Amino acid sequence: MSHIKTKEDIVFAITHFQDRAIINLKQADALQKTILQIVEHDQLKPYFTSENTIYNERDIISKNKAIVRPDRMVVNSNNEVVIIDYKTGSESKKHQQQIENYQTIIEEMPYKVINKILVYINEDIRVISI
Repeated sequence: MSHIKTKEDIVFAITHFQDRAIINLKQADALQKTILQIVEHDQLKPYFTSENTIYNERDIISKNKAIVRPDRMVVNSNNEVVIIDYKTGSESKKHQQQIENYQTIIEEMPYKVINKILVYINEDIRVISI
């Protein structure tokens, strides 16, 4: 997902990994299906448009020198941020604590976090707003 800012990036990203023999055709098809489920999900679709500034997997250094790397930060024109973090496996309290830590650090900058979203990618896509 680090290569996907908008829906238009999907084909390029899949092709990129196929060209480098990182994934095969069968894996590419499955991956494309999963990515489409994410970017077209009703709760996530607004965060995959070119109207926002997107930061995928960017290091952020806190005031106390801790480094965090949220999977996705979506910033609107009012410097309001939505944090999205992708997970596989079971839900965990640690995931919620991690995204809340991201919020604390991001709000040390001139941003206001307006939503935090955990996206669990397993057999289906489960979206949890915190």
